[in-house]
Amino acid sequence: MSIFRQLYNNPYFKKATSFLRVIIPVVIFYYLFTIINLNELLISFETSDKLYLTYGIILGIISFVLHFIKWEKIVKALLSDYKSVTIIKSILAGYAIGLVTPFRAGELPGRSFGLKGNDVTSISMAVMFDKILNLAALLFAGSVCFALFISGITDYNFYLLMILPLANALSIFIIFAVVRGEKFGKYKFIQFLSKIEYLAKVKKAFQKTRQMNRKFFISQFLYSFAIFLSYSLEFVLFVLAFEGSGNFWAIYSAIGAVYFVKAYIGFLSFADIGIRESSAVYFLGLIGVSAAAALNGALLIFFFNLLVPAALGALVLIKKA
Repeated sequence: MSIFRQLYNNPYFKKATSFLRVIIPVVIFYYLFTIINLNELLISFETSDKLYLTYGIILGIISFVLHFIKWEKIVKALLSDYKSVTIIKSILAGYAIGLVTPFRAGELPGRSFGLKGNDVTSISMAVMFDKILNLAALLFAGSVCFALFISGITDYNFYLLMILPLANALSIFIIFAVVRGEKFGKYKFIQFLSKIEYLAKVKKAFQKTRQMNRKFFISQFLYSFAIFLSYSLEFVLFVLAFEGSGNFWAIYSAIGAVYFVKAYIGFLSFADIGIRESSAVYFLGLIGVSAAAALNGALLIFFFNLLVPAALGALVLIKKA
């Protein structure tokens, strides 16, 4: 057993990390409210563009529908055929349990709700497959937005910054080569990576997908990419609703940068709370967006994309109980 695994399994370490993941968002919000007056937030809400808010909420619904379609296809391909209502309840239950567990790990077994006839492990592997594709799309699209954003506010050449998206694309390709492509198994580097515990678990999640053709993988990745575009555009519309005006593409690249950074450091706080909001205030502030507009936009994203589905999921679980 490695020293890292011993540390991870240490009960004191788990308690310490859990405490930090709660205290970090508290500290972040304390800082944010020292630089943003509460009245500014309220006035920003009162004077917001209701049309932009409406469009943003509609996009949030579209994002959920895309999520539903993607998960339904995965369930039918890897598990069994279920009614659409059952699939929706599965997603909502995953949100509810995931929101209150570290690293949103509860979402894996949480989505087993209603999916009778399949063991929790199989369902968890299907969820992991779903989330890995979402993460791959986010890292690639987010890194492109990050490169666009940095090149827009600095003198760095955009094409030089594209090294970052290319590095992410290469990393994604290597992971897929490890967990999916038998043709790459002969290379020693791939064999070495296959022995890494986390990648071994990911490889297990992809076991059943080996029977799926390339078209299935491409369609799933495109769904993940569409979900990222929808979520980020929703964020942009919320920011514009509170800001009133601004450079659409500059704001979009800043939002993409927020999601990109959150993907790497979101684990530092409970349910990404504080990381998303502080990143939004920082990146959007660099292009002249007010802190109040950035924070309000981030809070609405948390409310509609996480809190509302989790609350509905809690109702589903309570009703079942």
